[in-house]
Amino acid sequence: MTVHDIKDRSPNQALIDLLEKQLELAKSGELRSAIIVNGFNDDSVEHVWAIDRRSSWRMLLSELVILQHSFTVNIELRDGDSVLAMALQDS
Repeated sequence: MTVHDIKDRSPNQALIDLLEKQLELAKSGELRSAIIVNGFNDDSVEHVWAIDRRSSWRMLLSELVILQHSFTVNIELRDGDSVLAMALQDS
């Protein structure tokens, strides 16, 4: 694995907004579980989770599978060499 140094160290405001919203939901008791993949400023990654005993592991896994598919499709559209990806890169 190659680790890249990302020169722009400015905060990601969209990430801050997302995390603040999730924190509000967690503090209210509405959000009970989270599975998170973190990407750091040196391009390294990690995953963490906090799963409440009341959460359905099968539902969480199902959502992870959907997320994996969506993320994979978006990577292909962004970085791939398919006809659709090439058309989107040109626009």
